[in-house]
Amino acid sequence: MFLELACIRWFAASVVFLQFFTNVVLIASFLGLSCGCLAAGRRRDWMAYFPFIASGTVAAALLTLQVYHFWSGLVVDIGRQASPQEVFFGTEYRDPDVAQFVVPIEAVAAVFFALVALMFVGLGQALGRAFDAYPNRALGCTLNIGGSLAGVVAFPPSRPFRRRLEPGS
Repeated sequence: MFLELACIRWFAASVVFLQFFTNVVLIASFLGLSCGCLAAGRRRDWMAYFPFIASGTVAAALLTLQVYHFWSGLVVDIGRQASPQEVFFGTEYRDPDVAQFVVPIEAVAAVFFALVALMFVGLGQALGRAFDAYPNRALGCTLNIGGSLAGVVAFPPSRPFRRRLEPGS
């Protein structure tokens, strides 16, 4: 869960274009975990590939950020931004001239969707093997959900901001 949340935050900050589509990383991590759980009975150990896939995914994110900042001819098309008045925070307007290289946001999102999903397959396989090792799966799921609910209940609620109204204001 920690890695999932860290990926959602970090990839949105590093791959500037994914900050508008954070659900891409969330859905990719769920898909990777699910595929890993399905591969729990297989001999191939996907967890052994995790450090390499994770390193490659992080390197791709950093490379994407560097290329975007240093190559002014690269334009990423986010929703067919028609003018500089249409603002997507974190990405400045670049005129999509035919002489420049235009990349659709769908291509960037698809690449990182696949990389993040592959990164989570090994973790999902380890999770699936842990579930298989537990004799009573229904009790295990019940304890998991109960622990999650206990954590939510035990977490101190934030206090709402209360502004003191002055007389005459």
